[in-house]
Amino acid sequence: MPYALYGDRRGNYNGRNWREGDYRLRIRLYDQQRGRGRKLYDEEIRFEIVRGTNDAPREVEYTLTSTCVWERDGVEKFTDGAPVIGTYLAHREAWFEEDPDHRNGGEWQTGHPNRPDHSWYDGDECRASEPVALTNNRGDLINRIKSLNAGGGTAGHLGVAWSWYLVSEHWDDVFTGSSTPLPYAEPDSTKVVILMTDGEFNAEIFPEQGNSNAQARSLCDNMKAAGVKVYSVALSAPKSGREVLNYCASGPDFYFNPDSAAELRDAYRKIATSISDLRISG
Repeated sequence: MPYALYGDRRGNYNGRNWREGDYRLRIRLYDQQRGRGRKLYDEEIRFEIVRGTNDAPREVEYTLTSTCVWERDGVEKFTDGAPVIGTYLAHREAWFEEDPDHRNGGEWQTGHPNRPDHSWYDGDECRASEPVALTNNRGDLINRIKSLNAGGGTAGHLGVAWSWYLVSEHWDDVFTGSSTPLPYAEPDSTKVVILMTDGEFNAEIFPEQGNSNAQARSLCDNMKAAGVKVYSVALSAPKSGREVLNYCASGPDFYFNPDSAAELRDAYRKIATSISDLRISG
């Protein structure tokens, strides 16, 4: 009778890919199920699987894409300079790693050029959604917040960077229409950013330019120097997270440390009042 090493589904035999190499296959048959009873047959087959000598090399094309957000590098790494292709660490490099145990002789790895040995960021684990630009649409904001979920570490410095880009005049080619940020010198306007987290600044992709904590502080220094008012809210955050947010705030009155929903609402009411005062006094 025909037997199958890997079973079948309704008579369609399952298969598997075998790699090149030497094999030893032992076949034993018993008069009862599951290897019980009297042995009726016992034979060993030795064989080798080799690649055909006439096989020509094949060219395979792969498209590597990513929606991951990584740190900016270069001279603009801690500024709000206009985005330029190549000034962000992204999935711009891929390399083939040979592996004799892999069925194709190896596999493609992806990563950025400054961390070739840390290539576990394949690009498909990141969100495909874009950041919400400046808007007065309350519904859009609420829907986006509801779509978020928690997980992993806190790359807080990336949040600091992109909050700055949202209000920066240098990003008016990215955020357009009603979301276009006003110039810094626009009269009767105030640039304001609110940072909030309940975690630590403890996750970075490119640590050679500082960990998340250090990168966040550098970004905050430059953002405040550009005239942006920074409020920060440490929602039951651990000590290290509170320290970064306190450092980033534009002053003691710009830092809040709520521990409950009621305190959080009160903090934002105070922030809203303060922002109104800033606009009136300006």
